[in-house]
Amino acid sequence: MSEKENTCVPEEFIAKIMEYPFLYNIKQSMFKDAKKKERIWNEIGENFNHTGEEAKQYFKSLKKKFGRIKKQREKATKSGAGALKQKDWELYQLIQFLEELIRPKKTSCSFETKRKEEILIEIDPQVSNEEMLSSGIFPR
Repeated sequence: MSEKENTCVPEEFIAKIMEYPFLYNIKQSMFKDAKKKERIWNEIGENFNHTGEEAKQYFKSLKKKFGRIKKQREKATKSGAGALKQKDWELYQLIQFLEELIRPKKTSCSFETKRKEEILIEIDPQVSNEEMLSSGIFPR
């Protein structure tokens, strides 16, 4: 939220958001009702002396922070991970209702995967693939 952020008690704000799951849960039937969501965000903003847009952005920032911390915690608990010092976020437990809704983003590669034979042809088109493979330079 803007400079008026100190007028918002985060615990109360999160409790208010939890009353309206369609604001954050895409599985809710009213999630796509933009007018209703805008009206509710405006109401929530008014409750905390902010605009609806400020309330929406504040929730978005809380959600992002939760996602980052969740990812850090998952990374820290993987086998072989060294001990990480992490500061506990006082709102983490309270905002865990988002746990099942936040999934890691799928990553993709920006280049094509080429077969070994295609790579060999690019290296030296004069040498046959069989010669390259039999030379022992490239494993079969």
